[in-house]
Amino acid sequence: MKKRIHFTIPKEGIRKSFTAIRYIFITGLITILPLVFTVYAIQLLFAFIDRWPRELITGIIFTVVRFFGFSVSKEQINIPGMGLLISVLIICIVGYIISKMLGRKIWHRVESTILKIPIVGNLYTAFAKIFDTLFQQNQKAFREVALVPYPYPGCYTLGFITGEALEEITNYTKEKMVSVFIPTTPNPTSGFMLIIKEKDIKILTISVEIAMKLIVSGGILKPEDTEK
Repeated sequence: MKKRIHFTIPKEGIRKSFTAIRYIFITGLITILPLVFTVYAIQLLFAFIDRWPRELITGIIFTVVRFFGFSVSKEQINIPGMGLLISVLIICIVGYIISKMLGRKIWHRVESTILKIPIVGNLYTAFAKIFDTLFQQNQKAFREVALVPYPYPGCYTLGFITGEALEEITNYTKEKMVSVFIPTTPNPTSGFMLIIKEKDIKILTISVEIAMKLIVSGGILKPEDTEK
């Protein structure tokens, strides 16, 4: 009779294998999700920028062509990408006009009118500040990672320096204050702002990318893991 050979897998080996698979999965998830959301955001932005100018121009061309007696459908005129080119052209024209003195004066009047509209003015101000921060060449927002004592002494969290506090706040506290954005885990797009004494925070040498990976992974992915 042939003897049956029994293979036994130690429980410790199974546990290590499961831990390795879980680590690989989380690493892949952290790597892929930013790319997926970036592509999705670009797709939405492209669709928004391309759609409304394309539909507008298509309607105008369709009306003119039909007026002269030509038989053509809107599908033949509606060319994907045409709206994007028109949007770029409009942005360049607006930028050229605003760069001139007269254009700036006109825009200041338009802007002051927008700011007087309830809710719309608040939304416009918020978005204007965000884009000003993103496109300022000398700004330091989100370039420094800080170790912040929060929510109580002896407990720390990661935050991003967004700038110095308002002068009125500094005058009130009699100390240099900074604004720090504290992102949440695992969704770093939400969070809250702290105004804290500059002497109470520690500026770290790690990059913003590594800090963001730590936050998204809940501390699982360390800098040395990234290097490996």
